[in-house]
Amino acid sequence: MKSEIAEAVSHYLTNGLKYKDFKITCSQVVQIPTNNSSIDIAPWMRIAIREDKQWKGTHEKNIKDNYHNLVGISSYQSLVGTAQAWCASFVNYCLKDSGYSMVTTNDPYNKVRAKAFKKDTVNFVRIENPVYGAIAVSKEVSHVCFVIGRKNKDRFYRLGGNQDQMIAFDSRKISTYIYYYPKKAWGSHSQQPAPIVDTQSLIDQGLNSHDSTSTR
Repeated sequence: MKSEIAEAVSHYLTNGLKYKDFKITCSQVVQIPTNNSSIDIAPWMRIAIREDKQWKGTHEKNIKDNYHNLVGISSYQSLVGTAQAWCASFVNYCLKDSGYSMVTTNDPYNKVRAKAFKKDTVNFVRIENPVYGAIAVSKEVSHVCFVIGRKNKDRFYRLGGNQDQMIAFDSRKISTYIYYYPKKAWGSHSQQPAPIVDTQSLIDQGLNSHDSTSTR
């Protein structure tokens, strides 16, 4: 089994192919646009990047992974439409698949709600700055995503689901988001500022970009 996984990962990284029903395990690190310490700090980012690469450029109606179902919400049978917005389910799935707690409250449907991270003070801590891997919650709309880097002192790159109906990255103003981090992983090693990166370097490493003027 180990050799099969190694072969599949090698083939995937070399050819950029998608493997139906195949998921790289958390221990299989995919190259990301940050230094190695960042990879170790936020393992849920491995999952987010893996999903981005697997479904690169795929519209939500054609994504076969129902992230609602994967976090335990069986009543949502599709990712399509504002009534089934999936940004929060995507974030919770990435946390779950890397061994970290999802949003846990008395209402299980909070796992599909972007604003729910502020309600779960047991598992998440609010932080001031967009560190690598931080959970970013919009102040303006109902949306949540991950911090993958900084564009400059005023803007950060966000990676998430339901961004232009895909998994994709773009940039937003740092001041328009509130940031959270899993308490289990929070420490001095995780408080370094997210690295400065540029759009092309993220694209060159296989990540999916979309127009930053999107309202999501």
